[in-house]
Amino acid sequence: MNQNNQVVISISTLEQEIHQLINQERQKYGLILLSFDFDLANIARKHSQDMLNRNFFSHQNPEGQSPTDRGKIVGFNCHKNYGSYYTEGIAENIFKSHLYNSITYYNGVPDYNWMSQKEIAQSAVNGWMNSPGHRKNILTKTYDIEGIGVAASLESQEIYITQNFC
Repeated sequence: MNQNNQVVISISTLEQEIHQLINQERQKYGLILLSFDFDLANIARKHSQDMLNRNFFSHQNPEGQSPTDRGKIVGFNCHKNYGSYYTEGIAENIFKSHLYNSITYYNGVPDYNWMSQKEIAQSAVNGWMNSPGHRKNILTKTYDIEGIGVAASLESQEIYITQNFC
């Protein structure tokens, strides 16, 4: 919060807080910790900003591009060879929320109960861990890198978070 009772978010710090919480979850299950990959984070950040700007919420953008497609456009290819098999493509979790917990109106004027960065990070990770598909991505043992990208708007009071894995 700042002195005007508005939420203040450091995007890069929030991305790192989410990354740390994800690794805490992996550690609980004896999995290797994920390295933070800045190329994957840039892909994730662009997708979060695109969803915010164009008001959609999907793994595919309006042009039909998947996370893997968006990665290939910028030269990022996630190909892993395990000898008897290989994997190809970027896995993705997305999250959308408001920047506040509640609103109280006084004489028609809204007073927001803003979430802290820590609350936003925990809310995203809790949401993913409580969703079978998102949880599976977080706990996939063959993933070793991730990128997290955040986009937020005080105007709409929304936040979009994209998490990409390879």
